[in-house]
Amino acid sequence: TMTLPPPVARAVREITDARQTGPLLLNARGGRLNRASANRLLQNVARVGAVVTEFSPHSLRRTMITLALGQGIPLYEVQLLARHANSKTTELYDMNRRNIDRLSGASVASFMSSIAG
Repeated sequence: TMTLPPPVARAVREITDARQTGPLLLNARGGRLNRASANRLLQNVARVGAVVTEFSPHSLRRTMITLALGQGIPLYEVQLLARHANSKTTELYDMNRRNIDRLSGASVASFMSSIAG
């Protein structure tokens, strides 16, 4: 059980169509949406949107983790959101972990240059 932000809670209510039991997400035949069906759905959306890069539902997970860490959300909070047992796993998902602008030395250098005028 987890608390959902209001926009997410509204979306969940809308997709469940007031169902109180059963799977949260349904496939085209009304059954439980599994990993393969989710991937097919995402690929169809990508095709309609003329997305040329390959991605999967797992790519969306990596993107969520990268964006959350980039917004300054603490690693521990992102780890909980991703339901990772270990923060090292969460760090591996961060696509910007090697971005020089995110290194502490770069932050200090930027600050120092801003006050030096």
